[in-house]
This record gives sequence, structure tokens and C-alpha cells, in this order.
Amino acid sequence: MTNKENPLQRCSTGAGEQENRKGSRSSYGDYNTQFGIVSELLLHGQENAIPRRELEKMTGWSGRMVRLMIEKARRSGVPILSDNESGYYLPGNSAERAQFVRSMRNRAAEILKTAQAVEDSGKG
Repeated sequence: MTNKENPLQRCSTGAGEQENRKGSRSSYGDYNTQFGIVSELLLHGQENAIPRRELEKMTGWSGRMVRLMIEKARRSGVPILSDNESGYYLPGNSAERAQFVRSMRNRAAEILKTAQAVEDSGKG
């Protein structure tokens, strides 16, 4: 980042805001990396989901940075779930986790179909 404050340094207020929210605290809060900050802000259960825009306010990050940090956390083993209506949350039960996995696999299959169609359109 150039001449801008690192958003990770401004994120310390997020955990306090989380204490005021209903639901249980993240069990991934000890994650000692920059993307662990996101998981510290999240609560368990879809009913406690936090919209991306609220995460932007809590962290001071852009929407792009929030999505990047969530993806990095996911790939490192933090099970951050999301849906198009509620926002981001940690699994409250195995059914929520399974639904998210199904949704992601369906999205991946649709993306592959689109890529194949575009590739095929260039043949001939």
C-alpha cells in the first residue's frame, strides 16, 4: 500500500463491536494472521451473518480487500460461509456447512459450463 494506513492496524475496534452482537464468538479468533481478523469478527450461524458492507466499516478495508481476506482465510482452513442475502458467518451446524459447500460446487459447475461455451464458440 502506498502512503495509506494499513487497514489491518485500524481493525482493533471490530472485536468490541462483535461482543455487542447476538451469537457465539468465533473459535478461530486466535488465528494469528492478517486474515484471522475477519474470522474474529464473525459469529456462528446464518442468523448472525454480517453483510460485507458492515465488515468494510468494521475493518476499514475496501470490499475487494474484505473478499480477498475471506478467501485467504477459507483456503487456510477457516470455514467462513456466506450467502447472497445475509452476508458472512461461521457455521452454526453441519447443515449450514453442507449447504454452503453445495452452493459453491454448483457455482463452480456453472462457471465451467460458461467457460466451455466460450471456448467452443471460438472453434470452427
